[in-house]
Amino acid sequence: MRPAFLSLLQPMISPFSSGVSLGDRLSIGPSIRTTAFLETAATTTTTIATVNDIPASALDILLSPETVLPPINAVSEQWVRSLVWLDFKVAVTFFVVAPLILLSWAVVIRIPPNDSTTDNKIVKGDSLVSPPISETILRYMTSYWQASSLLLLTLFLDIQEETACVVCGLLAQAMIVASLWWWEDLNEELMENSDSNDASIGKVFVLWRNMATLAASTGVIIQVPFQTCIGASSLIESSWCAPWVEPPKFAAGLIGISASPTLELLTLGGLALYTLVLVYYVIVLIPSVGRSGRAARPKAMNVATPIGVWQRMGFLEDQNSE
Repeated sequence: MRPAFLSLLQPMISPFSSGVSLGDRLSIGPSIRTTAFLETAATTTTTIATVNDIPASALDILLSPETVLPPINAVSEQWVRSLVWLDFKVAVTFFVVAPLILLSWAVVIRIPPNDSTTDNKIVKGDSLVSPPISETILRYMTSYWQASSLLLLTLFLDIQEETACVVCGLLAQAMIVASLWWWEDLNEELMENSDSNDASIGKVFVLWRNMATLAASTGVIIQVPFQTCIGASSLIESSWCAPWVEPPKFAAGLIGISASPTLELLTLGGLALYTLVLVYYVIVLIPSVGRSGRAARPKAMNVATPIGVWQRMGFLEDQNSE
């Protein structure tokens, strides 16, 4: 880079500094550099800027923050930061964006029919019934979001710099794998109905499930060496652990979330609820229904569960009574 442009990078504000929200930093940093760039251009008529001379924009910060933003701990190795940010980007893509698309797609297909709407339905006898593969996927995605909610709680722990985040992050990805492969009957339905009216969503789901399983399994392996961070006195003071805090704090800053007593209370409540539900599944439900996703659940359980809500709204059929 030419010396004339080195000074343009100096006004860069750390995304982890206090007193300024990340949204302001994204707007302030590039604007300061742009002003400096224009002033330099006005006084230098013989210099032509190249692509590498142009300062990082807000888009660069959003797409490749690890290459633009300074580390939260200056001693952290760059390869560790790159690994952590890659893990974060993969998680956003395969554990948030893609599942949201699949869930929305399944919900649209499963919208209960009315007198004037018969699209995306098949006829059984005298009644209209949605293609079964869409219901199977809606059940799958509901199970997935229940299990993967631990990822959100992990994000909250990261924002508050709680060392427990390293354990929760590993468990969250392990739970994702379990939620995608546990129910044997749903998996059989998925394979048997591959040629149904809405087979396209089934093919996309299978592709996503395979990729998400690979991503989650790899994520578990990657995070195993970092479990030593549970014993760290402070995450940000440890050069080995600090990079894991960077992506969550960056994402939280984009929407104006920061560590607070309210967020801590919400996180603790969420973890308590998640633990209670998991204990119920392990001790009560799974010994009763095994790996059958359609086995009847206790009526009391369906009152507040997502599956019960879908059933009352007409998106899912009642559970098997057998």
